[in-house]
Amino acid sequence: MDFVDARAERRSAAVRSALLFSSPTAKQPTFTVRKLRSNELTILSTKNRVLPNTQIFLAIPNDPQLSQVQTLNLLTTQIVDNTFSEFVILPISPPSPSPPPSISPPHPPPMLPMGVHNNNFIANCVFEPYSTCWSNKNVSNTHLTSNSTLSNCGIVCRDATSPNDFGNVLAIDVGPETGGRTIRLSPEETIVSLMEVLLNPHNIKTNPQPQPHSSSCNILSPHSRIDNTQKLCNIFLYNHAVVENSSIVKNAILFPGSRIEDNSVVYSTFLQWNASISNSDVRNALLMECSHAGPNSNVKDSVIGSDSHVSNGEVVNSLLGSSLNSHHQSLLISLIWPLGRGNVGYGANVGSNHTGRSADQEAWVGEGVFFGLSCVVKFPLDLTFSQYSIIAAGVDLLPQKIMFPFSLVAPHADYVEEATGLPPQLDQLHPAWLLKQSPYSLARSELKFRNRRKSKHHNYAAFEIMRPYIVDLCINARQRLIDAKGARSINDKGKFYTEKHISGLGKNYITERGRVESVAAYTKFIQRYCLLNFLSCLELGGGVTFEKGDSPNSTLVGLNEKVVLPWNEGAFYADCGLSLERHWVRVMLEEFPEIRRRSLGGGRRGGLTVQDDLSKHLLQILVNLDDEYCGAVLDSKQRDDSRGKRVVPLYGETHASASVDPVCVGVKREGQVIRDRIENVKKNFGAGRRSKL
Repeated sequence: MDFVDARAERRSAAVRSALLFSSPTAKQPTFTVRKLRSNELTILSTKNRVLPNTQIFLAIPNDPQLSQVQTLNLLTTQIVDNTFSEFVILPISPPSPSPPPSISPPHPPPMLPMGVHNNNFIANCVFEPYSTCWSNKNVSNTHLTSNSTLSNCGIVCRDATSPNDFGNVLAIDVGPETGGRTIRLSPEETIVSLMEVLLNPHNIKTNPQPQPHSSSCNILSPHSRIDNTQKLCNIFLYNHAVVENSSIVKNAILFPGSRIEDNSVVYSTFLQWNASISNSDVRNALLMECSHAGPNSNVKDSVIGSDSHVSNGEVVNSLLGSSLNSHHQSLLISLIWPLGRGNVGYGANVGSNHTGRSADQEAWVGEGVFFGLSCVVKFPLDLTFSQYSIIAAGVDLLPQKIMFPFSLVAPHADYVEEATGLPPQLDQLHPAWLLKQSPYSLARSELKFRNRRKSKHHNYAAFEIMRPYIVDLCINARQRLIDAKGARSINDKGKFYTEKHISGLGKNYITERGRVESVAAYTKFIQRYCLLNFLSCLELGGGVTFEKGDSPNSTLVGLNEKVVLPWNEGAFYADCGLSLERHWVRVMLEEFPEIRRRSLGGGRRGGLTVQDDLSKHLLQILVNLDDEYCGAVLDSKQRDDSRGKRVVPLYGETHASASVDPVCVGVKREGQVIRDRIENVKKNFGAGRRSKL
């Protein structure tokens, strides 16, 4: 089932329910509905209470072998100890030699007798054959399809003041708590569709949506189940959706495999495939596929992306992308974090409306950002262009815009304040810190994203870290570091730079040593990217052709201004007059000017083959860069091992060493694969044929 199928199924179910309520005797494919006969009414009344003017019908399977006597016997045993009012269709469920095929739910329901038993009050309900309604207090305006179960619940009803629009009636404000970024949600939304609205402000109020599917009742699809819940109102459950042991569920749509459980309170919320809520308060929210809220979460006016988990904290007016984790007590307010992939540490306060005035500020966060323990993040904030950066523990992050990917923001060093007189509120920025000090974290992240992504309907979330747009941001960041001027020389502590000297630093400073090391780290990342693509191109045909149009072009309009999402990168480069497919070629010509001089010269075309000395030199650079990368990953893990052994007793007995760590082993294996690929290229394309690239 895809998004279109899901919407069609919901519409079909609503239409089918409406038909059963308005024309109960209309023909059904698997069962027949007819009025209760006088002798059947007499038998029913002996074990149930039927209020005056109640219309009662029977839903009987289309089984030619089912006799009138068997129907009476089943009516006697399957409809027991209830009170009926207004309009009711009751099920007759004979033993079936070949019951409808089903997929066992992850948590099998308790074995309850089929039929309608021990309910205090039932009105305006439809129970199809093989459904179960057992021991509920008050059930009204509800449709149980075959093999669905409703048991041990309090009030199950429809709120007449808010129609069951099983479609697109949920409007929420993401970003500023005071409003301004209103989006209208349907249950089938993706991050792609929502960002299309947010990045086009003129569409925010009026983004088109499919027509809703109104229903006058709650609908439980086949094999769905609701148990032990105090109050339910205006709900739609797809196949194998479950609500159990909860407090209140109102205005909710649960896709197949989704769950609400453990004392949860849920209002106006959509759960996509296999999403779940446990012991949490969730209101006005969309939980995308395989996402989870709980335990002890408070989610309001927010979107939780696929494969993301939030627990023990608060999420308000936020859009969180895929594979994002917030497992600890923390606060997330007014975040636009579309690409997710981040982590939130214990005690992180991301959303401090510190002005004491209107709560009209927000933060835009880039993919992979980590908010450390007890950091305090003040608004407004823009980390869109600081992908895979870390806000260290205890940092008090002022309102600012930072434009350096793979960075670390660390607390202000005391000696700097004493020696320089720089304001104490400035933090220290370490650009490219993850590339030079913790490549293990990036390698582990890539493995984690690949292995933990369970969603099947959000394939746009499967993007690589090393991709053209990220590389161009690194090129831009490196150039700003190279162009730095006017640094302050302070005693024997070296030079220091602030936003006055290097744009994009925000309210932070960097040291001269940090600047030089960051330039080198960015350069290695950039060159490794283009040389890996060069190797892939050689594998296609033994050579590569360069053209004048591949010459470096630094005019990427809006690179640090426009939010470019992975699925929009092709359009972004096309608008800049560049080819996404030949992006690596442009980067390679800029990183290695010798190629332009020797291959292009004064002509319009040129190329390299495997046998060219320059190609061999470039491939050797790739080998060296990859060896250095593999060594850096191993070294960063070994530093952790060494520190752990010094501090923790018997550390080596319970922790995997770098030599057997799956991340290190995988990186080492990939490095060997690259060396083997290079040898195969040299062996297979000795004649020097060029690929069309």
